[in-house]
Amino acid sequence: MNESNTLTFHGGQSNYYVQGVERMAAFYREAFGFQETYRTPPAGTPEHIELRLGSYLIGLSSLEAGRRIHHLPGKFHVLLACCRLSFRSFVRQ
Repeated sequence: MNESNTLTFHGGQSNYYVQGVERMAAFYREAFGFQETYRTPPAGTPEHIELRLGSYLIGLSSLEAGRRIHHLPGKFHVLLACCRLSFRSFVRQ
C-alpha cells in the first residue's frame, strides 16, 4: 500500500451457535455495551438474537437451531459459523 491510501475498519459480523443464547446475549450487553436489534421468536426462549455495537454485528443462534436449520454437526458446544470484516480504502487528496 502506498502512502496516499488509508485502510480503515468499517464494520463486521460474527455468527455464533451457542448453548444459552439469552445468557450469551446478556454477557455482550453487560460487558461491552452491545444493543439488541433482533430476536426470534419475539417471546419465550430465543433461537436467535442479533446485537450491534457501532458497525459491528454479532448473531447468536442456538445450537439446536443450527443443527435443525443448517445441518451443523452435533458434537460442538460453541461454533463460529462465519466472521466478516469490512474495510474501506480512502485516497488522501
